[in-house]
Amino acid sequence: MTTRRSELSAETRTAREVSDRFKSLFVLQSADNPPIVYTRRGDTPRVLFGYFNALEEGFIHPGLSVLGGMMRDHGIDHELFDTSFWRDESLPVAENARQIRERMGEFKRVEGYDPERKPVNIREKFREHVERFRPDLIALGLTSFEFEEALNYVTPVAKEFGIPVMVGGPHATVAPDKAILHPGVDLVCIGDGELPLLSTIRGINQGKSVSNVPGLWLKDRESGNVSKNPRGKGIEHLDDLPLPDWDMFDSRHRVRPFEGQLKNYAYIEISRGCPFKCSYCIQPVLHEIPGDDSSNYKFHTAENIISRVVAMKERFGFNHVQLIDENLPTMPLKDLEEIGNLWEKHVNPNGDVTIFTMSRPEYLVRKLSTGKWIDDNGGVISSGKAEILKRMGVKMIAIGAESGSEWLRENVLRRPMQPGILEAASRVLKNVGIKTSLYNIMGFPEETREMVLETIDQLRRISPEKYSVRFLTPYPGTPIREYAIQRGFIEEDYEKKRATSFLHEPVLETDGKSTITGGVHPTKAELLKLRELFGVYGYSTSGGYDPETQKMVGMWKVIELAEDRGLSKGNSELQNMVHQAFATARANRSEDEDSHRPDLDTRTIGSEDIPWANGDARYFIGHSKALLPVVQLAAGLSYAERTTGLADLVRTGFMEDYEQRQGRAIQLDERQQDRIGIMTSGRG
Repeated sequence: MTTRRSELSAETRTAREVSDRFKSLFVLQSADNPPIVYTRRGDTPRVLFGYFNALEEGFIHPGLSVLGGMMRDHGIDHELFDTSFWRDESLPVAENARQIRERMGEFKRVEGYDPERKPVNIREKFREHVERFRPDLIALGLTSFEFEEALNYVTPVAKEFGIPVMVGGPHATVAPDKAILHPGVDLVCIGDGELPLLSTIRGINQGKSVSNVPGLWLKDRESGNVSKNPRGKGIEHLDDLPLPDWDMFDSRHRVRPFEGQLKNYAYIEISRGCPFKCSYCIQPVLHEIPGDDSSNYKFHTAENIISRVVAMKERFGFNHVQLIDENLPTMPLKDLEEIGNLWEKHVNPNGDVTIFTMSRPEYLVRKLSTGKWIDDNGGVISSGKAEILKRMGVKMIAIGAESGSEWLRENVLRRPMQPGILEAASRVLKNVGIKTSLYNIMGFPEETREMVLETIDQLRRISPEKYSVRFLTPYPGTPIREYAIQRGFIEEDYEKKRATSFLHEPVLETDGKSTITGGVHPTKAELLKLRELFGVYGYSTSGGYDPETQKMVGMWKVIELAEDRGLSKGNSELQNMVHQAFATARANRSEDEDSHRPDLDTRTIGSEDIPWANGDARYFIGHSKALLPVVQLAAGLSYAERTTGLADLVRTGFMEDYEQRQGRAIQLDERQQDRIGIMTSGRG
């Protein structure tokens, strides 16, 4: 692939300029700011936290829960306003994260689990809560996506009652200059919020000025003048943090599906931060903020984390833990082993507590003597960490693949990976009995359709037990956001005008625009369809994209009929039929030993279903019966009667699928057959 080096070097210069400009936002020394004093309303100070969660029900916000614990331990009255189980009645009904994932096959639907999102007037509900509780401070932790919508609800109520509003979280940290200018925001917290929040509420309680609290930017209500304080020291030792306050959350947050069963969830933080600097993540942005000399990557001590988890288990009786760390296995083997031994002894002695966590692949595997990560026979060398995690009770690990394009990972994402490392890490996990979930992102700047197909083909090669795919959210302050602005793919004030969820549609405006590699960005419609077909393509028994011929091969040749291109272009009925057939075939699977799916249809195509096939029967026999309407196209039936070349295309696709499987001597074991769900046997 040819790349104009001048363009790439310009991108590198852009990143350096962005870094310098970002640092210039912050002051290094605190000035003697004009005093700002807020009046306490009652005998004791009160904080109302806001959790404006429009994406999914059933997730205890880790940051808010720790802030709640800080308030609890210092005797400060606090409550939570939580929209997780509501939707605003003025907005159209939209799928939430769980519903989208279930429809796409990322999550398994659990019978009886469908928490209602009741239509209400959220602003009025918030007003009622404020009028009853009478807080001295409203504290919000918001992402860029949530920022404008949440403040639409909060601002009129806060102004009516004269209550200051503090905003923290990702958006406030990476875009404090924008956050503080919102008319509904009085204080912006940068970085860790525990100490700034505590100092602020203590100042309110004592009637003292809060204008010089480290880590806060403040706006004078009358003059509009902004006081900027340097980033505070933050929590230097995570062991000093309080236990999280889960009691302020609705109990429904703690009951969620995992692997086809409802579990009593716990959300545990062992570490904070990340040592890496991927261009699309806000973690490297935190590294750039001056004023806090503490480490950007911190761990609890082994003894502390175990005592915390044991205390929470005794209080809440959970049987599943979501370790919300960015990358737990980065810790040294000795430290992880210490945690593992204590966890096995004190938290999970009976092996009845399952765990889900995340990891980068390079911490799970070691290179072979040949310099490769995996040999031709699938041989790998474990780093030893997967075995420890297995003993702890880890059942699944999510690995961020993001893209299957090596060029894109290195030049746009700043996340290069050596060839074979993802496959090797997945193999290590499989060898010890841990399932893999592969995280993928689409909609990057400079990403072509062919690069998206590389990502899908990577999923097909690795064949993880679970996957997810999202559209890029270019957070303010990140290098990829600034690059997208310069390329004209996103407006600088995008969040203020039209913020959309990374689950619902692509964010960047790249439709048909050229890439710096000489390619073309897919349209939004094309990206949406590829997202819908991601798992169908990815779990097919064969297939791929041939860059030389620029054509699909194997089963992908047939699946492509579900897109608006080639022989199916303009024929939405044919597209929908093919899509539904393959999606149903994939849905008819059971990938969990502990789940029972009486709704599964495991019937396969037999010779009696295709009497017209004659010598071609071996290409079709054994496939899921859900694919029969597609197979019949090869006989010239249905839509093939009106579309020249369609019968030959379908027949060729099934034939290439058969030959690829036979040529590679694939012998699908029963578990893999069930997961793929498209082919239930390899017989001919």
